Amino acid sequence: GAPVVEPGEALLRLRVKRAGAERVRTTWIDSRPGEARVPTCPDLRGRNGEIAFAQHNSTWATVSPEGQIGSLPLRTGLIPEASFSRDGSRLAWSQFDKVFVGNADASEPVKVAGGDEIRRADVAWSPDGKQLAYTRGCSGALTSTQLNCRLVVLDLATGTEREVTTGAAPTWSPDGESLAFVKPGSNYKWDTDIFTVRLEDGHLERVTDLGKVDEPAWSPTGDRIVFSRWDVPFVETEFGTDQEIYIADAA
Repeated sequence: GAPVVEPGEALLRLRVKRAGAERVRTTWIDSRPGEARVPTCPDLRGRNGEIAFAQHNSTWATVSPEGQIGSLPLRTGLIPEASFSRDGSRLAWSQFDKVFVGNADASEPVKVAGGDEIRRADVAWSPDGKQLAYTRGCSGALTSTQLNCRLVVLDLATGTEREVTTGAAPTWSPDGESLAFVKPGSNYKWDTDIFTVRLEDGHLERVTDLGKVDEPAWSPTGDRIVFSRWDVPFVETEFGTDQEIYIADAA
């Protein structure tokens, strides 16, 4: 079954297969003294307790807190990620230039954006389930090489896409008022850092000045951001690319 985090531990480091490659992901654990808790992957979980994940046989699946595997009618070769809404009732995913929303089992999918041959990826639900954030127009296979991404917020009620800024790997703050994301600091492809943008007025804040960072995730309280960083690009380990986990105060 799934591993259980011991009381008092705040973070779990996970290696997951995404878009055909092993990647490091992290999750926040808010276990209290005297408790243990089954961890979940950030952005891929729903409050139904299930995680959507990519299997080695090129299909998507779910796993319950009890470790039970369920199948999803989605192929990883076409769909790089799938994300549960916070209440676990809906699943969102991108497929090249389109974004879809379906039931939790991926049934009855509805195209909510796209169809214009402009690539969309990195789909993330807002906390209230009324909006999606994702990238549009990226050209690279990895987030850190996507120097021309546009960060977009979609209003699901109106179908309106609003370009917020440039960047990739968006993640919502717990209050839904800001996004944290990866943005290049220069034209050098590894010079990527974490920024936040306030959706009300577009105000930008730089969170890190390290370079080579990826995949931010907000803490449940919204005061910190956890992210991964390549110590040396493409240093191979038995698990794939070697990455380290950092925590920074949110701007």
